[in-house]
Amino acid sequence: MSNFSHLSEYDAGLAALGAFAERYFVDDANTALIKTRQFAERLSAIVADRAGLEVPEHSDFVDILRRIRADSAAPQPLNPNAAAAKPPLADKSTA
Repeated sequence: MSNFSHLSEYDAGLAALGAFAERYFVDDANTALIKTRQFAERLSAIVADRAGLEVPEHSDFVDILRRIRADSAAPQPLNPNAAAAKPPLADKSTA
């Protein structure tokens, strides 16, 4: 049983990606990292969708995260000092 199996009632694909990342972390670290990234990408798309955010179909991961942050679609961290210590996401227009 995976630590992610409880997610299957919300999104089976999300649960599967979490389970794959968990399964491969010892034997194949590269695959585990890829599955973890895919898990995060899918989770961000789910958050954006459930918040009613309009995200263009081919948006990349960072664009979705920026949109979630800009629209305050995710709850603030429980520890406000933790958020202050993290640098903001880079803006593509200035890079």
